[in-house]
Amino acid sequence: MSARRQSLVPLAALALAAGCGETFISISSDGRIEVFVSTTGTDPDADGFSVTVDGGAARFVAPGGSVVLDHLSEGSHSLLLSGLAENCRVEGSNPRPVMVGPDGRADVAFDVRCA
Repeated sequence: MSARRQSLVPLAALALAAGCGETFISISSDGRIEVFVSTTGTDPDADGFSVTVDGGAARFVAPGGSVVLDHLSEGSHSLLLSGLAENCRVEGSNPRPVMVGPDGRADVAFDVRCA
């Protein structure tokens, strides 16, 4: 086979593969969720909290602080705030659903009330 003909074979195979109606999917892991935690009450939880996304590794977040969870895919995720003192509770749902949109960002706020 001539050198010219050999170089055309891979291009022809690529053109055929691309024209066969195949769909190529790109999965991005550039998404990020910024989690904010506010605490109120007479005896607030002073040692902070743990937050997990989709049951993964826990990340520390200080009372009144925030943490960024990154390297997430676009789509639906579940956030769980844990490590609360016995006298504290999360206002609203916990775990909390969150959607990382096409822009790759989402913000979630947890309000913790302590008696």
